[in-house]
Amino acid sequence: MAKKTLNIVFQTHWDREWYYSFEYYRHRLTQVIDRVVDALDHDEIDYFVFDGQVAALQDFYDVADDHIVNKVKEYVKSGKIVIGPWYVLADEFLVTGESLIRNLEIGMDFADREGKSQRLGYLPDTFGHISQMPQILKGFDIHDAVIWRGIVPKTSELTWQSPDGTDVFTVFLPQGYYQPIVDQPKYEELMDTYLKNIEPFATTDELLLTNGGDHLMPAKVDIRERLETLEKKYSDYEFKITNFKTYIDQLKSKVNHENLPIYKGELRDNSNIHVLPNVLSTRSYLKKDNQLIEDQILGYTEPLMVLTYNKDEHEPKKYMKETWKLLMENHPHDSICGCSIDEVHREMETRTLKLKQRLDMLEKGSLQHKQWYEYTLHGAGANQPIFDDLKNFLVFNPHPYSYTGELELNVYIRKELDEILDGFILRDQEGKEYKPVVCNVYHDRSFESPTDYFPEFRGEIYYDIVIRVEDFKALSLKEFEIVPGNYEHIKIKKDRYLENEFVKIELNDNRLNLFDKVENVYYDDINHFYSSLDNGDEYNYSKPVNDVITDDYDITNLRIEKSSFVQKMYYTVNMTLPKELSRNRKGASKEQVKNTIDVELTLYQNSDKLHVKTVINNQAQDHRLRTTFNTGTKLAHSYSDSAFSIEKREIRDEVFECDPKYGNEVPVVVDPSLSMVYAANKEQGLVINHRGLQEYQMVNHDNHSVIELTLMRNVGWLSRDDFRSRGGGAGPSFETPEAQCIGTYEFEYTIAPVKKECSVAEYLTDAHVFRNPLKVYKGKLNDDQVQNVISIDNKKIQWSSLRKIDQNVYLRLWNPTNEELTFNLDTKIDFKRLISVQLNHKEIEVLDESKITIKPNQIMTICFER
Repeated sequence: MAKKTLNIVFQTHWDREWYYSFEYYRHRLTQVIDRVVDALDHDEIDYFVFDGQVAALQDFYDVADDHIVNKVKEYVKSGKIVIGPWYVLADEFLVTGESLIRNLEIGMDFADREGKSQRLGYLPDTFGHISQMPQILKGFDIHDAVIWRGIVPKTSELTWQSPDGTDVFTVFLPQGYYQPIVDQPKYEELMDTYLKNIEPFATTDELLLTNGGDHLMPAKVDIRERLETLEKKYSDYEFKITNFKTYIDQLKSKVNHENLPIYKGELRDNSNIHVLPNVLSTRSYLKKDNQLIEDQILGYTEPLMVLTYNKDEHEPKKYMKETWKLLMENHPHDSICGCSIDEVHREMETRTLKLKQRLDMLEKGSLQHKQWYEYTLHGAGANQPIFDDLKNFLVFNPHPYSYTGELELNVYIRKELDEILDGFILRDQEGKEYKPVVCNVYHDRSFESPTDYFPEFRGEIYYDIVIRVEDFKALSLKEFEIVPGNYEHIKIKKDRYLENEFVKIELNDNRLNLFDKVENVYYDDINHFYSSLDNGDEYNYSKPVNDVITDDYDITNLRIEKSSFVQKMYYTVNMTLPKELSRNRKGASKEQVKNTIDVELTLYQNSDKLHVKTVINNQAQDHRLRTTFNTGTKLAHSYSDSAFSIEKREIRDEVFECDPKYGNEVPVVVDPSLSMVYAANKEQGLVINHRGLQEYQMVNHDNHSVIELTLMRNVGWLSRDDFRSRGGGAGPSFETPEAQCIGTYEFEYTIAPVKKECSVAEYLTDAHVFRNPLKVYKGKLNDDQVQNVISIDNKKIQWSSLRKIDQNVYLRLWNPTNEELTFNLDTKIDFKRLISVQLNHKEIEVLDESKITIKPNQIMTICFER
């Protein structure tokens, strides 16, 4: 009888930050790598896999001495130390699909420059998987994957397929990646158990052991001797040290591919092992901050460079690459998920501050490069010296579609300009005039520091204004000027409602109601807040046995303001909540605290969408705060967006308690959303757009379904093992008092009744515009025309990125529907060829700009080759 082979891959899984801070782990990393090099030097192991990511290796290079760095580089170049393909092992649901693509792009570039990148979708510990991951991997010529969480197959070999039909050969780890068996004193006993557990899953005689674990190194034992001992004990096995590529190549040569089970779409099944779903809402401020940065770099910084750097001009490519790397340092699952010690997340906030500063200056630099903005006192470029007020400014539409709607601006005018202060209007570069509504006026100082003069404060009068723009061209910069005229000032009214021709929003008995005047449908109790106790941890929500739900509250400070096309409602929600859990964590403490939520609602005259801004002053611990939206109808499913997809999600009944055995978890009922929740049938329903509120739950009542959007989930422990919704811990039981999120937090979202004629894909386009509204910059165009640079004529098609790389321009689009879509591409960019390329920029085919077809659920990258 032929022997079976246990393929042993020595590896470490490296969380750059988690229950220790980054610098603690980095020092530990130097010790681990010293041991790896020693093991390779003495032929104890043949290969070592460095966790499928390269950022930690760069961390090591930054602090290690040359002699050890050079030795590591030699082993990387020879393939003995296996690196790549990722830059970091990111969470898949909390970052954009574009961030995942850049993650692979930068990681593989680093790994290939050092030696050769591992071509493997190595995802050993991710908390579930997005549906489009196979398509992303194949776009980089990666044909295989290794996964653990989110799936419960009967075999360890399977096919994983994206919605577009792209598939990758996938190895499932039945016992997970954390298996340092050969390193342990009781290695023979552990091997007995391990082989018995994995053998039933194998479809060939090739089995796998990922020997290693979190932050572990090969033990200082005689590894070869132990393997010889195991071979003598298991006469029907060969124990072979290898790497993933060699193992998978051998496995694929033996497996019956036609009989492999096919798994389609998202993988979030937690029947096998925890997927820790409530990290979607832990420290929700981190999610919002991350989306603000992703939106800025993808929505403004990169597209602006397309407009400002000509074909042969050098955009700040390295600066942008380093900025992306800094952003991705916030994307590992223990970081962006909010499930680490407090020090880790403070460092994340520092990175976010740095990123905001970088991106702001990169955008100013792009405008200055084109001489549309001036850093100097004397105004050599735009003839608008740096100390000028905002009497002239630019408005940027980054989308490849035209925009009609309201534009909110904050402008400031020098106090000495009396002719403007008496009243003003706006005039664009084409001479069209706009009468603004002034919503707020205040005095403040502006500060500028020219590159050729002393820094200085100037006294200014600031105006928060709103104008309505019609057909603002796709991918355009337009200049506006403030000129004398008569603006409209919003006025206080004694009403309790907002109303236009589409909807009426009314506050009755502390309940907010929406009437859809077009469809004649009434939605009662929208944007209703409630709090419940949470005795879980940073990974999982858990309902205490004696839960306290607070959904009654007083409303104060009601104020209504109206103008010809802008209406606003302000009010304060006052909630009395338990201060914290009781000592036994089964119910509420006797002490109570006051929480307030300042709500600002905005309704525009030509829109059925209600804009909501909430400012939460949280003083309560151990609770979850949600806002709810009654759809008024019973639904079976909802839709939300994920990375390059719109996912249809079944509504599930909630279970609050599971078997306490380790690995168990109550069935998942919360769903991820990047920016949109759509819950409707053919007759009625609601759509919610948001930024950073990435956990929602659909709850069915007797005759209607409710969207519950989690605003905050406040807990005090990294991990615990004593609550009902999960069996066993998910990490060390460190206290994390800052995860209670005491303080003030602001979130924004919109609510709209569903239109029968509008598709889910078109609502997603609307959500993208919500997250990336038109943006204002200080500057002048000097008579340049920068309009309709790129436009497409199908609003079901989503755009993910637009950037310049060397001479060429790359536009990434994706089709969120199950139908083939066509579109015309109109552009002012001069190009030699228009070609579709893979995600790694390898050419696929030449395109005809007058009619381009994008397949169902396809991610398409278009290169303007110049």
